Amino acid sequence: MRELNTSVITDPWNISVVSNDTNSLQTLLAPAWVSSPHVRGSMDILQSCILTLVACIYTALHLDVPKKTTWHYLLLEKAKWVTTTLFAPEISVYMAAVQLKKALDLKSALRKIQKQKQSSNWTIEADFEVNLKYAFFIVMGAVRFDVHDILSFPDLDKSARKLFQQSSVNRNSVRPSPAFICTLAERGHWIKVRKEDIDDKSKADVIQKTLVVIQVLWMVMQCIARSLSDLPLSLLEVHTMVHVICATLLYACWFKKPLNIQEAMIIKRIELEGELGIMMQKQFYRGMSDRLALFPPKQDDNENANGISGMSMKWIPSEPQTSMKIGNVLPMGLGLYFDADINPDRSSILLTEEFLRRWKAILTDFPFTNREAQAVESSRLQIEPLYRGRLIETEGSYALENESQPLFLTRLKQFNNSGLSDQERPFWEGRSIFHIDAPDTEHRTRLDNLMCIFLSTELPTVSLLAAALSGLYGGVHLAAWQWTFPSHVEEILWKVSCLLIACALPGFFILFMLAVLPLVLLDFLESKHRNLVTKPFENFLSFTSLLLINLELPIMALCYVFSRVFVIVESFISLRYAPVGVFVTFEWVELFPHF
Repeated sequence: MRELNTSVITDPWNISVVSNDTNSLQTLLAPAWVSSPHVRGSMDILQSCILTLVACIYTALHLDVPKKTTWHYLLLEKAKWVTTTLFAPEISVYMAAVQLKKALDLKSALRKIQKQKQSSNWTIEADFEVNLKYAFFIVMGAVRFDVHDILSFPDLDKSARKLFQQSSVNRNSVRPSPAFICTLAERGHWIKVRKEDIDDKSKADVIQKTLVVIQVLWMVMQCIARSLSDLPLSLLEVHTMVHVICATLLYACWFKKPLNIQEAMIIKRIELEGELGIMMQKQFYRGMSDRLALFPPKQDDNENANGISGMSMKWIPSEPQTSMKIGNVLPMGLGLYFDADINPDRSSILLTEEFLRRWKAILTDFPFTNREAQAVESSRLQIEPLYRGRLIETEGSYALENESQPLFLTRLKQFNNSGLSDQERPFWEGRSIFHIDAPDTEHRTRLDNLMCIFLSTELPTVSLLAAALSGLYGGVHLAAWQWTFPSHVEEILWKVSCLLIACALPGFFILFMLAVLPLVLLDFLESKHRNLVTKPFENFLSFTSLLLINLELPIMALCYVFSRVFVIVESFISLRYAPVGVFVTFEWVELFPHF
């Protein structure tokens, strides 16, 4: 056994292979207790920050149920949101906060309905606990209704065709909105999902979350310790702490949201076909709702079909593959009634099994009795040339009092989709996890449309929240205002980038309002002083507004993206030029478990 030289006690940090021979390294005696070095290297900082960033971003994201389940689609979807959260974490925080609000609203609404129905219309279906996890399960799209048997394609709106794939293998389904779930509950139809079924689909990993919490706590603890000891932080650590704060907010908002559900629960209930059918007709078949009208149903074979003002109508059988033309009426009283000269593209409908089944279910649950009286009492419609022949609802002063109108579907509130926001629509099919609710209205002036967007939607709240989160992101990074930078140019770019991030959204809003000001002026003059508006003047104002918008949006977007990218890149490369105190650490901090 080799003998140690005990005459001299040597601290390991005072020797090296360069200054001492290998024999000395094997014979010199070290102290009885050797403390860890009070320094850290650049790789230590990079490693701890990168692992913390990955932990905060990847594990904190609780995405909605994906549209597809192929591995490459899931990978790309996750990568898209990881990248988004890395460059703009406040977007994910906004997204989580909005979802939490919708889930809380849904839970509150369903519990209120449960309480109201307990005394009068209580069913076994309603006997389950409506908690926040259940509400999130609905909001995230984990429940879908099978509509394969009532979804007809020939009369489907063009905008809705991309949402459905006509396939004999995959059954088509729709994603209900919280508003529709509440509507079903009010009518006694409860969508009961057991807690065990939700937990079974959720892939929450307790061990994974525990490791993330340990790493995050260590990062927070060492940053606080350095600040209290007046030791400098690196820009990368400041940037990482911003993501730690955002991850904490994400976990707080999504604490009860199921994680990584890849396939939705498909529900098929025959008794819901009428409810589903009328809501589908309202949202996905709007193009036909002002061409289809309800007439009294056929009573006997010898009865003649008569339209408005003596217009000749013709009964046709309810058989699949029959072409329903203008003037044709089904025995159930559903007829195609429209002027083919205005819109020849929809002058006929090919009846399918799905079409007939949907309408049979609708008129069974919603018979619309006394249709002749409803044709007189319901809100009237007129042809508005501005909308290329489309029927739109008008006030009574616009319609002739003695003019007779058939009972178009659009005249009935059960089919009228005008004025509904995305949140109020029965289905959220095609809706992204990041979504800003907008109204679906048909205003006649540019000013009305702008006022509708800025006052009648969630945009003010969204703008305020987005501005606050962006301001927080840029403001925290501005804490390095007096810090050391590798160069003066990088220091200026850092400060400018942080200011742009903090002020971009309020600045964009102000510039956008200035850009649309010519349109507001034009609408005002057209409504109050029509004789002053000449065609050249109208073209000038429209061109000015369009030019300002087209210049403003790209420039603002480029500056904003550059600022985001620069802040992240500079956070990493600034380690090449840092005070020596950045690399001084504490022994007790290093003893705490971390990665």
